Parts: sequence; C-alpha cells; structure tokens
Amino acid sequence: GIYFPRFTGTIYEILSAPLSFVEIVLGYVGAAASKSIIIGCIVLLTAAFFVPLHVAHPLWMCFFLVMTSVTFSLMGFIIGIWADGFEKLQLIPLLVITPLTFLGGSFYSVKMLPAFWYKVSLLNPVVYLVSGFRWSFYEQGDVSLAENRERLVDETLANFARIDLLVNNAGVAPNIRADILEAGEESFDRLININLKGPYFLTQRVAREMVKERQAGAAGAAAGAGQVLSFEAWQAAARVAHAVPTYQVLRTASMWRECNGQPFEVAPPNLWPGMANTIRYIRDHVERSVGTVEVVSGYRDPALNACAHGAPGSAHQGYFALDMIPVQPLDRHDLMRRLCAMHARSGRAARVGLGFYAFQRFHIDTNGFRRWGSSGPDHNESPCAVIERGEDPEPPGTEAVPQAAR
Repeated sequence: GIYFPRFTGTIYEILSAPLSFVEIVLGYVGAAASKSIIIGCIVLLTAAFFVPLHVAHPLWMCFFLVMTSVTFSLMGFIIGIWADGFEKLQLIPLLVITPLTFLGGSFYSVKMLPAFWYKVSLLNPVVYLVSGFRWSFYEQGDVSLAENRERLVDETLANFARIDLLVNNAGVAPNIRADILEAGEESFDRLININLKGPYFLTQRVAREMVKERQAGAAGAAAGAGQVLSFEAWQAAARVAHAVPTYQVLRTASMWRECNGQPFEVAPPNLWPGMANTIRYIRDHVERSVGTVEVVSGYRDPALNACAHGAPGSAHQGYFALDMIPVQPLDRHDLMRRLCAMHARSGRAARVGLGFYAFQRFHIDTNGFRRWGSSGPDHNESPCAVIERGEDPEPPGTEAVPQAAR
C-alpha cells in the first residue's frame, strides 16, 4: 500500500496533506489489518459450514486475530518504506516471512521436533502467534493434574449422564532425547506424570464412577423390579413399548450423585400417562428428524429437582419431559435446524416444549407448546426464534451460555 505511491510519485500528495506521521501510519496499517481481519472472519464462517466449530476463549481469539493482523500489516508497511525496488519488496516476504510461517507450527506441533530443532523453533515469533491462536479455540488440559482429571469427568457426566468408555491414547516424548547418563529429572518426571501417572489415576477416577453407577443401578433394579415390570406392562398397553429403552426412560437427573439420589426411578403411576405422549412424539417425530436418540434424564421427584437446580415447575416433576442426545454424530447447528423445523411443523398440535442445553443435549416435553434456549444477543432466546429471523443461533466467535442441563 505504501510502496506504490512512492513508485508512482503520488506519495507527495499524502506528505503535503495536513496529516501527521501517526495518522498516515494508522491509515495504512489500519486498512491492511482490517482487510486481514475481514478475510479471517470469512474463512472462519466458511469453515463453520463444514466442520463443528467451538471457540473456547472468544475474547482471546479476537485478541490474537487483531494482534496478528496488526503485526504483519505493520511489518508490511515497514518493508514498503524500506524497499526501493520490486526485488527488495519481495525479498523479506519470500525469504523470511514465508519460511517463518511454514516453520511456525501451523501444520504440526513443534513439540514433535527433535530437541535441537525444538529449541530453534522457539526463536520463531510466529510459533507463539500460532500456539496462542490455537489455544483460544481448543484450550488444553494436563492429565497429570488432579483438578484437570476431575474437571474432565465432571463435565462429561454433566452433559452425558454417564461414562461408557475411556481411551487413554495421549503421550509425550522427553523434552530432550538424551543418553541415560545425561537425562535430567525434570524431563523424566514430565514423561512419567503425563504418560503413566495421569492415565493411571484418570482410569481410577472413571472406574469408580462406572462401579458406582452399576451398583446404584443394581440396587435400584432389585428394590423396584416389580415397579419396573408394572411400568413396562403399562408401556405395552399404551403402545409405546420399545419406542425408547425402558432403562433410559427411568433415568433421573444427571446430578443424582451430588444430590444423593438414585440414577433410576419409576415415577408414581398417576404420572405415567403424561410420558406416553412424550414417547410417542419422540418415536414419530424426533427420531425421524435426527435419528435414534438416547435419553439421559427423565423423572425427578421434587427434592431431586430442587437439588439439581431445576425450575420449580419443571415438566420433569410431572413426568412429561425427557432430556436426550442424538446417537449419530450431528453438528450442533444442524441439530438445531432439524429440531426447530420439526417443532414448527408439529410442535403446536402436539403441545410440545423444545429446549436446548449445552453441546447436543436437548429437552422434549408435552406439557405445552413453548421453546427456549440461550441464543440471541442476550443469550435468552430459543435458537428456533433466531433461525426464523434468518440469523445464526450461535455465530462463530461467540461462546454460548447454555442453561443448566441437570
């Protein structure tokens, strides 16, 4: 931008204008940075159509985006001032900036490099820009730390109600590949903590949850076997048997552990008729729209509902409601669009409530036509209302504030 006015001689018009040097620099660098930011946003929006997109730290993502754009724009401005020919104009971008970009960890992790080249890579400023930008999207956790393991298990249980499988497949190499006579304790401790200690105690933590759920389920099943048989007989009479597995319909709140409740409970018989309509709607409409679903929460007695921070008039207490997740992988935006279209077609006639929680978890009840969620500028609108306005319910770069999925 600054070189061509020098080349054509029009730079004197700018120099003679009543502008300070600061204003000139801000104009050129600001224009270049704005163009870079716009292009980056277009690429981000385009990617959102093809892959699930979640930004863990949107404010930091914006910070790294702006700082990267301003840094390279300012560098280009300096090169335009310095260059006195097209050869010099291309020299720095081709021989310096391009290699630094390709060797800055854009397409690989620098931690994969041998020790010597890893240390050399740390002298590359692009490494820190790429690493920071990548962290803002995906975040990181150290499995060797107990608080990170607890967070991993707690968030999984909060969103999916249980853990079926744990795969420990992450590992690191020594910071410095050295002979046994030269190896240091710091590198050895890091290796053992991440590759052995972390997976060992994460497996222990997950195994305890699996055993706890199995024991609670077995105790509940033994105590309420007669109630379960009665419930299944009622399902058959209501013609909703096998539409949703019985054990799923009997699940309680995801927070049953914290509330000292039971993972499974048969609702009082007088509440069963309300569940028949809900199961029918799931069978006839929900699964035709999003495929097979797995129910993760159903009936909650008043005490459990209060402990799990449920609404005082929650449809779960009246056994009208089920929370569920799709079995087949679905992008959250695609899930919202399918369910909102389904609800618009059939929800009012069937008196169906539709709500969205975090990730792929959503709520269906037959206690009255309504919808809710955490979309919109104030995070208090149903995604369906936002979609009907032709807007994106969760634009890339925004972090949803999901309502509690208890």
